[in-house]
Amino acid sequence: MQSVSITSNRIAPALAVGCFATASLLFEPNAAIEPAILATALLAAGVLLLAAWSKSISRTEHAMAAIGAWILAVGGSSLYALAPIVEAGIATGALAHLTMSAALCGIVTTVYLGFREYGSRAPMATSEDVLDRDPEY
Repeated sequence: MQSVSITSNRIAPALAVGCFATASLLFEPNAAIEPAILATALLAAGVLLLAAWSKSISRTEHAMAAIGAWILAVGGSSLYALAPIVEAGIATGALAHLTMSAALCGIVTTVYLGFREYGSRAPMATSEDVLDRDPEY
């Protein structure tokens, strides 16, 4: 039997999205403090899962995942904005929670990708002719 690591290419992001969606469900205005504390712990767990997952994939896959998360977040928010028009076919509450989850995934993956690129040791290729040219005004 093959063992599956929690940081595999599919399990960790799925668990992170689940953590974000559950945390979104727990945050309610004028609610008790206990659900907010649990939601904060779930958000932290989701961020840690995405951090562990981001170390196990290439930079290209990481960038594609960030772009995909942002496309989902923008698409979901567009549908949520059009909710009065398409109200019959979409549960707007569930859509709001899924959109929030996609936006949080986009934020976290983009931040980790930025740190990953900032810390990379690959030097930028410089060209001497760029430095020797006169500025174009």
